[in-house]
Amino acid sequence: MLKALTVCALGLVVMGCAHRAEVGSTSGAHEVRRDRVQNTKAYVAISGDLANFERVVKPGYLCGAHTYPVAVGPALKTSIVRTVGAAHSSVIAVTSAAEAGKDGVLYTFSLDDFNPRLRFQQGFFTHTADASVELSLKTTAISKDGKELATTTVRGFGQESVDGACPAGAEALSRSTEKAVRVTLENFVSRVINQRLE
Repeated sequence: MLKALTVCALGLVVMGCAHRAEVGSTSGAHEVRRDRVQNTKAYVAISGDLANFERVVKPGYLCGAHTYPVAVGPALKTSIVRTVGAAHSSVIAVTSAAEAGKDGVLYTFSLDDFNPRLRFQQGFFTHTADASVELSLKTTAISKDGKELATTTVRGFGQESVDGACPAGAEALSRSTEKAVRVTLENFVSRVINQRLE
């Protein structure tokens, strides 16, 4: 019996585990200028590849048998809606630009790049998980009469370190991804909402 348990434990060490990085919703709403808040409707079209996007991160040698899935898509979707909602009285999320009505501004979002990295540093008593995330989104704003108001790519970066064993990598990735999303949306507000002229 002891031999069987030892073999099982060794199998788990070799195979490793998947540690899911849970990414929370955030917002760039605090960057919206008061004179850009409108009593109007807005539509948000988030491409399917972005809304459901997930990437699996592999660390280096330390904790190399483990994987770290990062499902950033759902958090991005709710974060974008929250951010746009700070500038408009109501926001309707649609799955494509064709579904948007003609009674409000349409914002479209698609993924340009998502680059998460994770490395572990050996400490005296424990590891340190160092995570960094680069995110960039392509976005457009189109007026209700079909005029292009803005087209740009917005970017954000997040970095975080967490002490602990291999599962700490998921927390480091979660925090750094949330920072990258927030900074990206702050840049969206600065470059699109606060600059937009109708």
